[in-house]
Amino acid sequence: MATKKPSLKELLEGFAGHIGSSGVINSVSVNAYVLDVAILARWAAATSRDVVNLDSAAIRAFMAERLARGYSPATVARQLTSYRKFYGFLASSRRQPDPTTGLRNPAKDNTRTAVLPSDVLAAMARAPDAASGDPLADHRAHRDHTLACLLITTGLPVSTIRTLRWPDIDWASRRIRSGNGTGHDESYPLGDEARLALQALHEQADLAEQRSVYCFPTSRGTPMSRQGLCQRIRKFGTDIGFDRVVTPTALRRSAPRHFKRRPNLRAP
Repeated sequence: MATKKPSLKELLEGFAGHIGSSGVINSVSVNAYVLDVAILARWAAATSRDVVNLDSAAIRAFMAERLARGYSPATVARQLTSYRKFYGFLASSRRQPDPTTGLRNPAKDNTRTAVLPSDVLAAMARAPDAASGDPLADHRAHRDHTLACLLITTGLPVSTIRTLRWPDIDWASRRIRSGNGTGHDESYPLGDEARLALQALHEQADLAEQRSVYCFPTSRGTPMSRQGLCQRIRKFGTDIGFDRVVTPTALRRSAPRHFKRRPNLRAP
């Protein structure tokens, strides 16, 4: 009797269990790896292919497509790490060739991570005018502005920002408490710009597509994906008239030295 072919959901669950079982990779990273593979699987399905059977040429084509759409080489390189882990998992569990063998990380494009002009940082940190006449559109614009503020002023990693929850914010002490998936919390200072942006966003929560404990939810109430956050930052940069691709990494690197170099403080 032929063995039933596992569904994509079953494959991803097995993959998550495999890479998470060592305890070395935290839950946030596991979720990011799984999401990267799910996106690759959707791309494969759109071209009537199975992600399990993709070859090196197909994965290389997908990476090239991502770069052409504005994703930074660093982001695509991180995604390739996810694919290596996934196909390594398949190679060990299903004894099939690993198509990522021999694939190289895309060359770095320093123009994407160069320091952004101060006027661009100021524009992205400036609260948008609520003048569109569409409350939901104004809410989304303010959400994107808040994302930019957090990247510029707090030093928070992208993975922490996209999964940030309202209970993680201590308004009184002006700090953000973040669990890193290893059982230890970290605390980050919350400056005036980011605090005011978050407070305004919280007041607008009723305008979101669906109420959620997360500060930046999707329409289903789940945390915004890494790719979604990158897309919002790129669009926000375009909306303010900047003619170059703006990435979260570029924002963080362009932040004042005071913010960029400040160490994270362990929460008491």
